[in-house]
Amino acid sequence: MPDYELGSRRFESCQGCQYERNKMSTVAYTMGNKDSYDRALSEEPTVTKIGRTSEYSGGCCWPTYEEADAWIKTKRDIPYTPQIYALILLNGWDEDTSDDTYKEYGYYSLLTDSDVKHFIRIHNEA
Repeated sequence: MPDYELGSRRFESCQGCQYERNKMSTVAYTMGNKDSYDRALSEEPTVTKIGRTSEYSGGCCWPTYEEADAWIKTKRDIPYTPQIYALILLNGWDEDTSDDTYKEYGYYSLLTDSDVKHFIRIHNEA
């Protein structure tokens, strides 16, 4: 499995996305336990990050890879190996996320359940 890095905001940059090559949607970023997420992504056809419910504020997310990466780099108390993953937001950033819960902690909350994908950098050589 390759290293996961920043990539384009197009579906074709997500490993395992089964959408038309030119179809556009919003890609956001989340982080999770590398061992758990990688195992689930290798065993399940679809892995879902849970959005807001009456008992849960929704998973953490960021609009850019850089923001997710910067947040992780400032944390020393994460009790697992964190990894950044892509989230497919079917309704777009404004409808699928909110800053009303976690803003003071430096991330957004996911409002709708969203597919999780590995994210791989696409190197464009000039």
